Amino acid sequence: MDEEVVDLGSLSLDEPPFDEGPVRKVEQTRATLAYLLFGLLAGVLVALFILLGTGTITPQGFESVAGVVLSPIAALLGAATGYYYGKGGS
Repeated sequence: MDEEVVDLGSLSLDEPPFDEGPVRKVEQTRATLAYLLFGLLAGVLVALFILLGTGTITPQGFESVAGVVLSPIAALLGAATGYYYGKGGS
């Protein structure tokens, strides 16, 4: 009974032993979209607070603009992160 020796090459714990293919790319895309939407939300909030701090808009204007602009962004962020984390375990 002869056993065959197979050379597996150089294995490393730091690198995956094979290309993870389209599944890995989908995960990266989901993460990128979630980070971009979070950055968009943070950028809009910072811009609104700068406008409020410089006196360009009043507190009432801040409230109305924030309600109109931030609601859709927050909804998109919630949907994207829910999809990202909901699909991450499967």
